[in-house]
Amino acid sequence: MKPISQAKIKFVKSLKRKKYRKKEGAFVIEGLKSCLTAIDAGGQAQFFVYQEVLKDNVKALDGYKCYFASSKVMKSLSSLSSPPEVLGIFSVPLFSSIDDLKEEKGNVVFLDQIQDPGNLGAILRTADWFGALAVVLSPGCVDVFNPKTIQATMGSLLSVTVYDATFNELKRTLDDWVVLAFDMNGEPSTAISSLHGNRILVIGSEGQGLSPQIRNQSDLIITIEGHDRKMADSLNASVALGIGLYFTSTL
Repeated sequence: MKPISQAKIKFVKSLKRKKYRKKEGAFVIEGLKSCLTAIDAGGQAQFFVYQEVLKDNVKALDGYKCYFASSKVMKSLSSLSSPPEVLGIFSVPLFSSIDDLKEEKGNVVFLDQIQDPGNLGAILRTADWFGALAVVLSPGCVDVFNPKTIQATMGSLLSVTVYDATFNELKRTLDDWVVLAFDMNGEPSTAISSLHGNRILVIGSEGQGLSPQIRNQSDLIITIEGHDRKMADSLNASVALGIGLYFTSTL
C-alpha cells in the first residue's frame, strides 16, 4: 500500500461537487461497512483510501487498489465531521432505460423535486428495504450522489435502481400502472386496500407537496393520518413512503 498522491487527493476532493462527479463519472462512499455493501451490490470500486494508522492491518479490501493518508488528509477528503477509517471511490453506475420496467411487477417510486439530500438517502434505503423495483427522480431532485445522500443510504445506494425521468415519461412507459400519491389532503389510508396491480408511489417535494399535474393524474391520493395528540404539521417523506410501501407490498 502506498501513500495517496497529491493528484489523487485533488481528485477525491473534487468529487464533493456535482459537476466533477458528473465529469469524472465517480463518487465517494465513506465507511468500511458502506463500501463493502456497495461492493456486494455490484459497485465498481476504483480505489480506497485508509487512515495511515491502519495501513498494516488492511484485510477487508484485499485485492483492491488501496492508498493510505494521514488523519489530517482524511479529514480534508471526508464530508463528515469525523472522518471514517476508509473511504472508497466508485464509478457511477450506468442505469438502464425505464422501458425495462414494463415487464416488472411491484412498486416503483417517483420523487417529485425532493430537495433534501438526507431525505433522498433515507428514501433510497426505505425503497431497498421494501423491495421497490426502482426510484425515479424528477428534474429538480437533489443529486443522488450527493455525499449527504450517500451517507443517509447507509450502503443501500447501489442496491436500488435509480432513473431520471419526468412524470409524463414514466406514465407513458407504465401507462397501465396505478398512480398512488401521498399528500396532506387526500383519502384515508384505508383506501389503499382498494388498489390492485402494479403501482407508482409518488412523494412530493418537502416544501410544495404534490405538483398540480401529478395531483390531476393520480388514481388515488392518500393522507397518512396522525394521532389526535400530534403537534407535527407533516410526516417525513421517507417515513410516509415506508408506510405506503409496507401496506402496498401486502396487497
